[in-house]
Amino acid sequence: MKAHFLFYFLICCCFACSTTKSIENKIAYFPPKNKEWATIPLEKKRWNKAKLGTALDYAKAQKSSGILIVKNGKILVETYWDISKSLENPLFKDFVPGKTPDGRLIEDVASLQKSVVSLLVGIANGKGLLDLNASVSSILGEEWSNATKSQEGSITVTHLLNMTSGLDVDLNFAHPVGTHWQYNNMTYSQIIKILELITKKDINTLTKTWLGDQIGIQESYWGQRPERFPNRHGYMATHRDLARLGLLVLNKGFWQKKEVIQNAVYLKKALSPSQHLNRQYGYLYWLNTDKSSIPSGEADMICMRGALNRYVYIAPSLDLVVVRLGDEADRSFYEDFWALLVAAMP
Repeated sequence: MKAHFLFYFLICCCFACSTTKSIENKIAYFPPKNKEWATIPLEKKRWNKAKLGTALDYAKAQKSSGILIVKNGKILVETYWDISKSLENPLFKDFVPGKTPDGRLIEDVASLQKSVVSLLVGIANGKGLLDLNASVSSILGEEWSNATKSQEGSITVTHLLNMTSGLDVDLNFAHPVGTHWQYNNMTYSQIIKILELITKKDINTLTKTWLGDQIGIQESYWGQRPERFPNRHGYMATHRDLARLGLLVLNKGFWQKKEVIQNAVYLKKALSPSQHLNRQYGYLYWLNTDKSSIPSGEADMICMRGALNRYVYIAPSLDLVVVRLGDEADRSFYEDFWALLVAAMP
C-alpha cells in the first residue's frame, strides 16, 4: 500500500513540475503598470555602442519617430527623433492623431493592428465564443461579400486569418477558397465585425478589457480614420505599448504568471505558417520562416508590421523586442536595419 502511495505521489509531483515549467516565464522582468520601466546598461549586455549608434543613425535618417529596444523585458535603448517635417505631409499627418503628455507621438500603426486583433481572436476562441472553422456567413449573415451564397458560405474565420478567402480586395469571388493567398484588408476587417458581434462590445472596449488592462497598456486606443480609408478602425499606439504586446507574444501569452491569451494551441498556430501558399504568414503575423524575409534575422523571428515600415520585431531566441514607428522608410529598411542591429549585438 505504501509503495502504491509513493508511486502515486511521485507521479503527481512530476506532473506538477511539468505544469509549472510550462507556464514558466521566458523573460525575467515585466514592466509594472503606472511605474517606471526598468532599463539595463548597454555595457552590461556587451553591445557595441559604436555599431549600435550606426543602426540608430540609419533609423533616424529613414524618418523613424523612435526606436525602442527591449531585452529580457527591460529597456536597452529608447530614443525618439523630431520628424515634424513629416507632419507637413497630409498622408503621414493622418497617421498621427496626437502626442503623449511628454511629447511622444501616438501613431496609427496601420496594418500592424492585425496582430493585435489576432490575439483577441485567440482569446475569443479560448473562451468558446468563436469557432475558427465556422463559416463567416453563419456569424455575419449572408451577403457580407459580393460572392454567391455558395462561394461565400465556404469561407471560414480561419480563411480570413490566413488570407486565403479567395476574395479580391472588393470582396468579389476571385479564386476557390483556400487555393490562393492574397493580402486583403477588406477580408481582414470582417474579423473586427465578428469580434464585436459575438462579444457585444466595441473593438476599443474589447481590446482594453482583454489586453490593455491585463498588461498595462495606458496610451493606446482604437480611433476612427478618415473616410478615404477602406478600414475605418485604426489602432493608435505608442512604442511602449507596442513593446508590451511584443513581450506578451514573446512570453507565449503570459504576463508574469497570468495567462492572458489562455489559448496556447491558437497562439502556436498563429505564430507558425498557417497555410502552404505563403509560409511567411501565420494568423495575421509575419514570420521569418527559412530566414527568407529577414536573412540577417533568426528563423524564429515574428513581426507585427504595417504601412510606412511600422514594425514590432519579436525575436524569441534573443529575448528581444524592437519597435519602430515613423514616416515611410526605404522598402529594404526592415532587413537593412536589422542587419545593422545584429552587427551591434554581443
